[in-house]
Amino acid sequence: MNQKQCAIRVLHLIDDFSRANTGVAETVSQLSGWQAQHLNWVGICASGAVDIPTPDGVQLFSWPVYRWALRWRYPVDGLSNLLGILRGHKVTLLHVHGVWQAGFMLAMLAAALKGLPVVVSVHGMWAPAALKHGGMGRKLKKLAYWQLLGRWLLLGRAGMHAITPLEAQHIRDFSGRPAKITIPNAIDLTHSAFQLTCSDTRPQRKVVYLGRLHPIKGPDLLIDAFSDSNLGSAWELVLAGPEEVPSYADNLRALAVASNKSAQIRFVGPCYGLAKRELLASAWVVVVPSHSEVVGMVNLEAASLCTPTITTHATGLVRWQSGGGLLSESTSDGLRTALNAAMAWSSEERIQRGNQVRRMVEQEFSLESVGAAWLRFYWDLGSSIHR
Repeated sequence: MNQKQCAIRVLHLIDDFSRANTGVAETVSQLSGWQAQHLNWVGICASGAVDIPTPDGVQLFSWPVYRWALRWRYPVDGLSNLLGILRGHKVTLLHVHGVWQAGFMLAMLAAALKGLPVVVSVHGMWAPAALKHGGMGRKLKKLAYWQLLGRWLLLGRAGMHAITPLEAQHIRDFSGRPAKITIPNAIDLTHSAFQLTCSDTRPQRKVVYLGRLHPIKGPDLLIDAFSDSNLGSAWELVLAGPEEVPSYADNLRALAVASNKSAQIRFVGPCYGLAKRELLASAWVVVVPSHSEVVGMVNLEAASLCTPTITTHATGLVRWQSGGGLLSESTSDGLRTALNAAMAWSSEERIQRGNQVRRMVEQEFSLESVGAAWLRFYWDLGSSIHR
């Protein structure tokens, strides 16, 4: 990377830098860690929980928030604190992850005061299913915030980033503005966790769901599909993830108990680190049945471990099927058809598909290629602001 791009000093702003924030926190962690090896300075400012390791070379700032504002997490001395970080570390660019949190508002105000360029990664928050989530009351709050404040804050300096072409369309539909760049999520294949060949894996007759137990993620669809599939008694469905909505988790367990395959369905709770990698690598297929998702890091993580995944069209992974995985509609019937197809793979085809998805991730989602695209965009955006 050229010397001018290396001089960029970027601060990422995120709500939770924690396991609870699943894909977004993991994306920021891996991207910032790679950037720390190529840029002059990289920081992360989190206004919520922090429980994952800070990448080497990255400076972490944890904002205390007002107790009365825990749902929106408005930081104590937010604007003055942020301006102090920008001055003290000579930040040249802000990268904001999300659009509804107080950090977004503060970042846009600080950027205007300091004359800094801003990148805004929406992370699927403007997808139709995501806007509907939480009911009409929550949707109306979002629309009011957007009309009264968000739209005005975005005008001017923000470079809107889409992760997939599908999200680029969602951004245009909601905001009326095009995304300036489409760059996919990426995964660090140089990490020791992903240094393997497909011949190292020993898949079992196991279907795995890994993610939050949340309605928008669609695990209920998967339980229905598994129950009605042709999978015999030798197969099991393993659901791993935190119970974000306890009542929904209770409903999932009731659905599993009522299933004609209840003895083959297991809930194993949150799964991280080595245990997560072993679970993904041992699966015959991983299923990501989301109603709304942008790529879904678990798709990339599983594929990096040579495990093909079934995912929905809502992820925006339009070429996933040509790369060895399977695509499905976000319905029980669609997932059942995909599960039956995966069950019919021979061991040789399962290994071949594992090789295919691993190659696709290497070619299209590695941090080396995606990171370089980010550095070019950062430089181009900064140059356009200061012309």
